[in-house]
This record gives sequence, C-alpha cells and structure tokens, in this order.
Amino acid sequence: LLPLVYFLSLVTLWGQEVAQRDANGRVVARGSMTDGLKTGRWEYYYPGGEVSAVEYFLDGQLHGAITYYHDNGQVQGKEQWQRGSLQDSAWYYYPNGRC
Repeated sequence: LLPLVYFLSLVTLWGQEVAQRDANGRVVARGSMTDGLKTGRWEYYYPGGEVSAVEYFLDGQLHGAITYYHDNGQVQGKEQWQRGSLQDSAWYYYPNGRC
C-alpha cells in the first residue's frame, strides 16, 4: 500500500506552491503547479529530509537538467530532458561519487 499523499498549497505569483506529504506528515516533494500541471523546479526528499532529486518541469513534462542524489548527498545521476523526452546521454554514479 502506498502512503496517502496529500497536498498543502500556498498561492504564489507564478502558480501554486505545493508540498506533497506522506501519511506521517513528512514532506516528500515540493514544487509549483499551474493548471494542475507541475511547473518549474521540484525537489523530492528522503524520509530523513535529505534531497533525493531535483527535477524541472514545463507544462507537466520533465524539461531541463535533472539531478538525483544518494541518501549520503552524493550525486546519483544526471539527465537532460526536453519536453518529456530524455536527451543525449545520462550519467549515473556510485555512492562514493565514481561514475
């Protein structure tokens, strides 16, 4: 069973700031939505609060540089997206930082 996720929203000038929380109230993701679609920068978090990923969206589709992190803070992967399609090469790293 997936934990129930609900949204806590604050109005901003560029859309609606959204925090997605798990059943225990911990923030698992934070970003903006416009017309029900993810827009701009989104951050995702491990249960301990460390950043697990930073993604960028345009009209609800991945768009731009995406970075994933190991729970030790080291970069886990880097990808480049354009309107929902992975572009060129993607790079993935071991927890020790080696590619």
